[in-house]
Amino acid sequence: MLHVPCSRVGHIARTQPYHFPQGRQATENKNYKRAVEVWMDGYKEYVYEANPEIKVRV
Repeated sequence: MLHVPCSRVGHIARTQPYHFPQGRQATENKNYKRAVEVWMDGYKEYVYEANPEIKVRV
């Protein structure tokens, strides 16, 4: 996984029909943590160093 803030890939946001009972940020952190745990193997500690808020289970 590569985080490139200046990448040329974009996403067009649309109106969100979703609701987030625990809050949007908590839901996103939970999903990021799940992706890191499944895909990053030995590299997950680098992700957690850069984003310590997702290491804590939300």
